[in-house]
Amino acid sequence: IYETSDRLAGSCKPLAEQSEQPQSFNEIKIATGKLHGAFYLPLVEWVEPLLDWVHRASD
Repeated sequence: IYETSDRLAGSCKPLAEQSEQPQSFNEIKIATGKLHGAFYLPLVEWVEPLLDWVHRASD
């Protein structure tokens, strides 16, 4: 999950493309306009996808 307005971090797609055989790669972008601060508080935009991923992984 990455924030589109974030200037400190961005997509991990270039790293995933360098991997020889990634097991999986799914990326979600959010657009809150809060730059890197989007992750300072538990915003629904990123918490819900994160919890969905955690629950899928534990099944």
